[in-house]
Amino acid sequence: MPVTIDGSARVRNGQFQFAGSLDGTIYIFNGVMNPDPGTCIAQAATLEVDDVASLSGTTTFEGKVDAGFELSFAANDAKLSGEADIPPSLPTAVRGAGYWFREANS
Repeated sequence: MPVTIDGSARVRNGQFQFAGSLDGTIYIFNGVMNPDPGTCIAQAATLEVDDVASLSGTTTFEGKVDAGFELSFAANDAKLSGEADIPPSLPTAVRGAGYWFREANS
C-alpha cells in the first residue's frame, strides 16, 4: 500500500528540491531539472511511494511543471504532485537527476 509524505517542492535556476516528513524522519530530494522551467514553488506537495526505504541514493525523474508539479521518480516508483503557489511562466516537460537523503526530525 502506498505511503504518502506531505511536504513542499520548488525549482529555481534549474535546482529542484522536495522536502517532506513522515513519522519523525525528513525526506529530502535534491536534483537538477532540465530544461529549467523557471521558478516554481508548491508549498503543499505530496509524494507517494510504496516503500520509504527506497528513498535513498541517486535516481532520475521526469514529468511536467505547469500549474503544479507532476513528476515520477525512476528508481523507487515514487510520484510527486502539488499545485504551484508560484507557477512557471510556461508549462514545461522536464527530466532530471538527483539524490535522496533523510535525517531525523529533532
